[in-house]
Amino acid sequence: AGTPAAASGTPVSTATPREPPSIEYQTLTVEQILNKFQKQLEEDSLAFVEEAKRVCEYDAILRDGQRDLARLTSEAQRLMLEQDQLE
Repeated sequence: AGTPAAASGTPVSTATPREPPSIEYQTLTVEQILNKFQKQLEEDSLAFVEEAKRVCEYDAILRDGQRDLARLTSEAQRLMLEQDQLE
C-alpha cells in the first residue's frame, strides 16, 4: 500500500509557500537581527513598566475613592438611623 503520492510517483507538498523575510532582515547577520530584537524587547519592556506604574497609580486613586464612598455611605446610614430615632 502506500500514499497516493508514492503510488503515482509525484511528490505531494504539504508546506505552504512562505514569503521571504523583509529586505531589512535579508541584509543583516543573525547576530545583528538578534541584537535588533533584543533592543526592541528592552524598549518594549521599559514602556510596559511605565504603563504598569500609571495603572498602579490609577488603581490607588480608585481604591481611595472606593474607601471614601464606603465611609460616606456608612456615615449616611448612621445619620439616617439617628434621624429615624429622633422622629
